[in-house]
Amino acid sequence: MCESNNNKELLNNKLLPERRLHFEKLKEQSDCLELILQFIDPFECVSKFSIVCKDWMEIIQKLNCKVSLPNLRFEKFQIYNQFYKSKFFNNVQEITMNGFDCEIVKKIINCTKCVGLKKLLLYNCKSKGAFTIAECENMSKLTSLIFINSRIHNIGANKIVESEKLFNLKELELPRCKVNHQFALTLSKKMLNLTTLNLEGNNLKAEGVKYLSFTTTLKNLTYLNLKRNKIGKEGAHYLSTSQFLTNLKHLNLEGNSIENEGLIHICNSSNLTILSTLNLSGNLIDDEGIKIFVHCPNFKNLKKLFLANARGNLNFRIREIKNNYSLFAISIMANSLFLKNLVYLELVDDCLDKEGAQRLCEMAPGLSYLLDDFIEEEDIEYNNYIGEQYNNPNDSQDEKDEEEN
Repeated sequence: MCESNNNKELLNNKLLPERRLHFEKLKEQSDCLELILQFIDPFECVSKFSIVCKDWMEIIQKLNCKVSLPNLRFEKFQIYNQFYKSKFFNNVQEITMNGFDCEIVKKIINCTKCVGLKKLLLYNCKSKGAFTIAECENMSKLTSLIFINSRIHNIGANKIVESEKLFNLKELELPRCKVNHQFALTLSKKMLNLTTLNLEGNNLKAEGVKYLSFTTTLKNLTYLNLKRNKIGKEGAHYLSTSQFLTNLKHLNLEGNSIENEGLIHICNSSNLTILSTLNLSGNLIDDEGIKIFVHCPNFKNLKKLFLANARGNLNFRIREIKNNYSLFAISIMANSLFLKNLVYLELVDDCLDKEGAQRLCEMAPGLSYLLDDFIEEEDIEYNNYIGEQYNNPNDSQDEKDEEEN
């Protein structure tokens, strides 16, 4: 019996180098496994993958993974509890949660599975949920935090930016989260490492832009989205005179009614010269504004330019905001010496004829995306409108409470 055990041990030792080599080869497949798991239901398939062999089991248990958890209202916590109790998903890098219940989510983000969490995306969250995130010990490695359609208000958003747990955050996105200039003031004193800031569909107005423009805190920003924030021409003026937003490469001002005067401020700025993407859709710009813009040397680095209308949505009481230029403006644009690097251009509907399209393509040889029916080679459609700011009549009391805070 002893001799049999010795022989078995000897055999295992001989096979060990080969087994190690096999395991190393399987490790090379881990990236492939990670990719596959993003396109299938992980809760059904991970356990099946793991029984292929012991090595796969070990790889899957340690695999960096992305997890998307569905709406709580319909799943009744079953999926959340299944994820929490699973022996897999032990190294979650990104997690998306829809339908935010503080207790179950607090339980998840504080568990050992999320110690290395780098990206967190939350839909339909309220201020208590923001408190949960701000106080979580597992947030020290988080670099990207996104709240979408979440009524966290100033009180929740302030808690986020004041949190000592989120010191590594580089991307903060709060589209349609019901924040205003008071949050902008708090943000202007915090979050030193931010490179991406998305505040689309809120209510910053010019005062909020002023706080964001004149602070060294946001000097590392390369992406700024202020779509539908009612900043007007005064807000455009603050942006143009900022000495701290000089690293911006992507600026979205859609639907802010900055008018020609605001556009002139942007054109005259010597601090926005490295922009590669600029969205000026829905800003009441007419032919005179276009004439000034296309002859401005500060935009010679632009690759993507949006000059369309800002679409509305009657269901959500969002009004359309237009640009008011004509075919004449297109002929002026086609003679620009400073827009030759454009590869993407969106224009107002029905302001472009076949001749104008051809001249624009001659002006910018690299122009491959032109929003117009005459360019048959490219089937370009408007991106789905995501700028609706949901305004529920029942929210009036919540907003009053928020103003008091």
